[in-house]
This record gives sequence, C-alpha cells and structure tokens, in this order.
Amino acid sequence: MDNLSDSGSGRSEGAPFPKPKSSDGTYQLRQQLQQLGLSTQGKKETLLKRTRKAWNELHGSQEVTSDGLDEESLTQDQTDFFSTIKGRYHSFLVLDIEATCESGDHKFGYPNEVIELPVVLLKWRARQKTDLSSESCKESTSVTVMELYIEDEFQSYVRPTFQPKLSTYCTTLTGINQETVDAAPTFPEAIVNLETWMAKHGLVSNSTLKNSESNDRKTESFLWITDGPFDIRDFIAKQCFISNIAIPEYFTGDVLDIKTFLSKYLTRLWLEEQAEPSLSSPSSPPSPLTSASYTVEEEINSTTDNIKESYTTNTSSSSTLLPSTSPAANRASINPNIDPSFLPSHLILSQSQPSSSPKAPMTKRERHLTKMRALEEKKKDMTSRRRKSGKGKGREPPNFFGTIKKNLEKLGLGEFEGRQHSGIDDSRNIARLLIELARRGETLCPNLFIKSGSKTWPWMGVERGEIIWNVSRRS
Repeated sequence: MDNLSDSGSGRSEGAPFPKPKSSDGTYQLRQQLQQLGLSTQGKKETLLKRTRKAWNELHGSQEVTSDGLDEESLTQDQTDFFSTIKGRYHSFLVLDIEATCESGDHKFGYPNEVIELPVVLLKWRARQKTDLSSESCKESTSVTVMELYIEDEFQSYVRPTFQPKLSTYCTTLTGINQETVDAAPTFPEAIVNLETWMAKHGLVSNSTLKNSESNDRKTESFLWITDGPFDIRDFIAKQCFISNIAIPEYFTGDVLDIKTFLSKYLTRLWLEEQAEPSLSSPSSPPSPLTSASYTVEEEINSTTDNIKESYTTNTSSSSTLLPSTSPAANRASINPNIDPSFLPSHLILSQSQPSSSPKAPMTKRERHLTKMRALEEKKKDMTSRRRKSGKGKGREPPNFFGTIKKNLEKLGLGEFEGRQHSGIDDSRNIARLLIELARRGETLCPNLFIKSGSKTWPWMGVERGEIIWNVSRRS
C-alpha cells in the first residue's frame, strides 16, 4: 500500500470514490481498484476486501463494516465469514405482526388488518473471547468469534381502514386499544416509515410508495425472521390487498420460520441424547440402534465362561486342566442352574436317567434349533424391557413445535421478557432465540419462500382493494 501514501503526511487526501459497500457490483469495484492502480483480479468478496482496505488506508481509518465487524482484527477464517453459508446474510430482520382478529371460525380466513408493525434488526459483530482450552492454565489466548447483536428497532402502530373498530377479543389478546390505532398512520404510511428506517441502515434504496407498483429493492443481503409463516405470507399479503398496494419486493423471497427451525433443532438434540447413554456409559441400557442378537451373543459367551469355571480343576496337577471324561465326575462339577442347552453334547444328561446312564448326544441341528429358540426368547425379553423404559425404537420424539415462551425455556434462556402477543416484545424475544442459535453455531438458513400473490382468500374481489365480506359481526 506504499503507492497510496503521500510523502508529506504519510496518507493521501482520500479516494476519488465513496466508501465501498457490500452492495457494490463487481464491475464497480474493479473500476475503483483500477483508479487506485491495484489488482482487479479475484471474486467479488476479494475485490470488496481489497477496495475497503485501500479506502481505509487513504482515509486513515480502520474499517468497521455495516455489520459491526472490524476487518483489520479478523483472522483469515473470520475475514472469509461472509463468503460461507453461515455468513450468507449480513443482517436479520425479526418481524412479528399484530393484526385485527375475531374469535370463532374465521381465524385464518379473516381479512386481517395490520395494527402493529415491529421490526428488530440484528447484525454480526466480532468479539474477543478468552480461550482456556490450552493445557497450561497460566497462558490463555484470545480468539475472535462472530456473534449476533441487536442493532436497532422499529415500531409503528397502524390504523385499520376496512374495519376500523377493534374487537374486544383483539384488544384483550394484543393489549392494543382503540385510541392507539386511531392515532396511528395507515398501512401505506407506516410502510413508508419502515422503508425510511431500512434505508438508514442500508437495507433498501431510499424511495417511497408514491408509485405503488415501484417498490424498493434490497441493497444488502438480509433475511426475515418470523415465528410461523403467517406474518408475511398472510398478514402482509392481506393488508396490501386491502390497502390497494403491491406487496413490496423486499417482503418476498427467503424467510426463516424460527418455530419450524427450532422444532427440527430440538428434535435433533433429543435423538442425539437418546443415543448418547449407550455410547458413553457401560452400565447404560442398550441403544435402540444396537442389535439385540449381538447382546444375546455376549450373554451366551458369558454363560460359556461360567460353564468352563464349573469344571472340576486341580491347580496342583496339570493333568486335571482338561475336563474329566467320567460322567459321574462331570455331573458333580456342573452348576445345576446352568441351562443344559448351552452345555457341550457329552455333558448333557437326562435328569430322569440314572447317573450312570448318559443321554445320547444332541445332533448338530438340535443344538442349533435350541440355541435359536434361546436367542428369540432373549430378543423378546430385551424388546419388552426397552419399550417399558422408553428407550426402544418404537418411541417417537416429543412434539417440539412450541410457542416463543416454551422455546425460550427449552434453550435455557429463562422467562419471556415483556408481554406476550405484543408485537415488539414478541420480536425481541424471537431475537433472543436467534442470538442463542447463532452462539451455538447453528447455520441460520431460510426454510420458507414467500412468492408475491401466491395465496388468495375467498373474500378477495377481482380488483385489488375490493373486499367481499359481511362487516356485521360481534364486538
């Protein structure tokens, strides 16, 4: 970077272009690098890093990205974080909408109108963490880890226009009263305020809904986080139809439904926990994946060892190391509690016969059948014991499809903070879940795709804004 320095001050006055952003295209980055006389080779991530470093060198500052990451302090692996699938999304927008609602049979088919529009913005940042994993306790090293944190919040109450009066059920559920929504902006006005807030954080271009068909586009890679599919797929879609505006482009595409994500995550943990005891503790009951016949074979081998120990031995004479061929001697030395089916053929005697008359030896087939019957009995007994203890294959995982409050408890995050069914409080607690999942190293990938106009309801008329619904209802 010596070619960028000025001999007088050690720094040049500045780059002839604005600060590089992640939304800059490859062609634009290469043009900027060419102006600085630097290499234009490499992928976009490499070009962006090179341009930012040059820009910082010229302006005498250390780059802190829009995600709160101090690039100069990152290791190579952490610098490449955003080129991995875990760093695919630079920001996360948690959205939990509250809408008009009625008790009864129209919960999902009702023409809901948005009455609270809350968004919590989370971004990545680098944090120094002390590593105590080394063998020497005297020396500790510091490592840089990536974590999510709450950058900012947006909240706006919204005034419904189709059915302006809130039902008693809606007020009781959400805690939003009539006076609050009467003083609030309409949905198109609230959306403009939301876009202004998003543009401040570089998430969308700074425009308005003056032309309802021309929506803001994303300028940075971010992902919506919702608790279930209803917030964007249903509430936003319904409200845009009622307000006679197009669904903003930034509301379509990938969404992470944290309720479904956590259900699968907790199920995976449960399955791992079920398999762990048999692998870590010798005294634990057998794993459901362990073959029952294998365990029985071990018991048979143990029984054979007991048989060997039951032979009469005399350590003072080497000639007695082999079992005696005398039937009478063998009868006296054999443990009467041992199943005869496991004895060698020359030792099996009929209990009804006199001791001096040995029973005819079993054929190879008879011995095989006897052994197989014993194995089957052992299998049945072990299967029965596993089912009674709840460790068997037949046990299904519990239903982990829970509420925000339940999921907080399952992740060990304590109580729900705030009021349930308050949009902003729900969003903050969902953000707590997301931060914890990121801390545990989970890859936060979308599991839901929202397509504009993909869902309709019977009350929607032919034209946008036309509603076919009986407005007479119970309060």
